[in-house]
Amino acid sequence: MTALFVPAGMHRFGATVQMWGANLFETKVSGEDSDGQLFVGEIRDVTGFGPPRHLHHEQDEWFFVTKGSFAIEVGGVQYEAKVGDSLLAPRKVVHTWAPLGRDPCSMIFALQPAGGFDGFVQDASAMGRLPTPEEANAIFEDRGMQIVGPPLDVVTLRFTG
Repeated sequence: MTALFVPAGMHRFGATVQMWGANLFETKVSGEDSDGQLFVGEIRDVTGFGPPRHLHHEQDEWFFVTKGSFAIEVGGVQYEAKVGDSLLAPRKVVHTWAPLGRDPCSMIFALQPAGGFDGFVQDASAMGRLPTPEEANAIFEDRGMQIVGPPLDVVTLRFTG
């Protein structure tokens, strides 16, 4: 392979998917494309909620806001990330995010190495609905991640970073 072109608004493998039946998600660079070294995805037009607090045992995760603003918590510090802001969550450090406001928000994120994140996307999109806590724990653990707490409560946020 000499190059990988993914047009705007497209998923690396075709149509955009919905993670948990809720968030529009596009893989831009798959672990398959990078010999397992990199995963890049885009979460588009999300509102209302984000993932539970979790950590990746073997991956660093980087976030870059492209539309709207997000609350992103890394290691217990909450940041208000706006368009153009980026934030790194090192491996083994608890983190989460949530969109702020009522308007749809978007961001690009990358994981290095890719690890099992391609499989995580497949599992989450195949489910077609939000998982039960038990299902979420199993899916996260199967893909090298661990849930350690609830999602952010965007109503009571107090930014510390």
